[in-house]
Amino acid sequence: MDGLSSSFPSSLFVENFLLPSCTVIRRRVREVIGGFDPNRDVMYAADWDFYLRCIAGGQRFVLLKEECCYYRKHQGAATSNYLQMTHECAKVLKKNWNTSKGVMKAQLKESLHVHLSRLAYLKISFRDWSGLGDAAEACLLNWWNPEPYRSILKGLKNNWT
Repeated sequence: MDGLSSSFPSSLFVENFLLPSCTVIRRRVREVIGGFDPNRDVMYAADWDFYLRCIAGGQRFVLLKEECCYYRKHQGAATSNYLQMTHECAKVLKKNWNTSKGVMKAQLKESLHVHLSRLAYLKISFRDWSGLGDAAEACLLNWWNPEPYRSILKGLKNNWT
């Protein structure tokens, strides 16, 4: 987390590393920004969407360096389904990229490219060929970056090894 915390809160454009269980939010922020998106399509990434909307809305963040809570990872947890989490994170990034401006838009575009490439790899690894569409979408965002092409090849390799 040190690399992510050193550039906080802009590091939230890259990954969501905040736990909602140790996040304190002023009521005024919720009144200005709104709450978590009730859209069930991003149920497991609604917190990240909220944090990104806070940044876009000019809200201040304070990151405490000490550990404030612990959580238990277990097999049935939502975060254990990496494919679903990656899919929802890509949706959140698309939504916020479409409404952002300036530096935030550029950083979200790069993060979306990475997440779509990762999603393509995961889907193709499971023989879900819709991953090719995710790779194509990543290519449209940044056609000179070879990561989507590598993702396709790695996913295909997983099918034959």
